[in-house]
Amino acid sequence: MSDLEEIIRLVKAVVAAGDKERAANSNEARAAAQTEALTAQNALDRATGIRDLRRRRMIAEARALPFGAKVDAAEFEQFTRDCLDGTPSGEIRRRHAFGRYATDGKDALGPELSGVLTSNMLQNAKGHYGPLDGPVRAGGVDPDMGAADEIRNKIVVDTGYTAGAEIGGTGRIPNELWKRAQRAQNALAQKMRMSSQKAESVGFRTVKDWCQKAGPLADLFQDARKDGAQERRAPNPDRILRR
Repeated sequence: MSDLEEIIRLVKAVVAAGDKERAANSNEARAAAQTEALTAQNALDRATGIRDLRRRRMIAEARALPFGAKVDAAEFEQFTRDCLDGTPSGEIRRRHAFGRYATDGKDALGPELSGVLTSNMLQNAKGHYGPLDGPVRAGGVDPDMGAADEIRNKIVVDTGYTAGAEIGGTGRIPNELWKRAQRAQNALAQKMRMSSQKAESVGFRTVKDWCQKAGPLADLFQDARKDGAQERRAPNPDRILRR
C-alpha cells in the first residue's frame, strides 16, 4: 500500500526543485536543482511503484513474455546478473530490456529518438545491424568477414522465425526449409560479393548446423522461433523466407 502522505511530500519536493531550477541564475545552481529534482523524482517513482513497474516490464520483455505477464520486481538483481553474464544470450536479454526501457521512456526522449534507440536495441538483439552499431557477435567470426557475419545472423534469425510461424515452437524442420534458408543466404552473399565484401555461399546442411548446433547462433534461432510461433496468426512477411 502506498504511503499517500509521503507521496504528497515527494511531489511537492519535485515541484519545488523544478521551480528552483527554472529560477536559477548560474550553471552551478541550475545543476544542483536538477540533481535535487531528479533525486526526488526517483524517490517518488519508488514510493508510487513506478520504478518496480518499469523493472517488471523490462524482465517480461527480455524473457519474451506477453504484455502484463506476472513477474516479480524482486527478481531484478538476479535478472541484471543474467544480463551481464558475458554470454550472447545475456547480451540479447540486455538489449531487449534496454529496448523496453527506451520505449517506456518515450515521453522524455520523444517518439523519434525513442524509436531509433528501441529499434537499435531490438534489431541487435535479433542479430541484425541496428541503426547505431553492429550485430550481436557470434563466436568464431573472422574480423574481416563482417558482411558474412551480418548475413549469417540474419539468415539464422529469419529461419527461426519462419520455422515458428509455419511449424510452431517445436517439431521437426523439413529439409525444404533449410534449402530455402540456403537460397536466401547465397543470394545475400552474392550481393555482398558484388560490392567487394567477403561473403561465402554455403550448403543447406551448413545452415542447419548454424541453427541447431549448441551455441550462440542456436540461441538466436530458438529466440526467433519463439517469436514466429507467437505471431503465427499474423506473421511479419518481411521475416519469412521466400519459397
